[in-house]
Amino acid sequence: KTEFSQYYPDILVIYAAKAFLNKALALVLKEEGLGLDTVSGGELYIAHSVDFPPAKIYFHGNNKTIEELELALNWNVGRVVVDNLYELKLLDRLTKETKLKQDILLRLTPGVDPHTHQYTTTGTLDSKFGFPLATGQAEKAVKQAISAPNLN
Repeated sequence: KTEFSQYYPDILVIYAAKAFLNKALALVLKEEGLGLDTVSGGELYIAHSVDFPPAKIYFHGNNKTIEELELALNWNVGRVVVDNLYELKLLDRLTKETKLKQDILLRLTPGVDPHTHQYTTTGTLDSKFGFPLATGQAEKAVKQAISAPNLN
């Protein structure tokens, strides 16, 4: 974090919890002022259990459950990274029902083949992650997100 901050003072270094996370590590990340990229309710729970600053939590993942989204909303996570239209509609509905506001990011798929191993490729047109640009789905998602009153 220190090295990045020298050159990019307004940057938030975010640790990917899917690599490894337990309470002790979450406390160190919190003390160091890092952000936390979570992909499951369990990772959200660990962050919450150590009073990790919710504004620095990003909730990622392409298969979030309703219960996990409700946890994220109730714990006021900084950003929910939205991967598909179903999730966007669900999040819109949940924020309306709870009268909560939620900042989001839309994961876009550029349709680029990086010529690497197929199991690590996430930006191709047929990726299970994100909204493809080439099909118009990304544009549709942006319009839906803008029209959702409780999503920013």
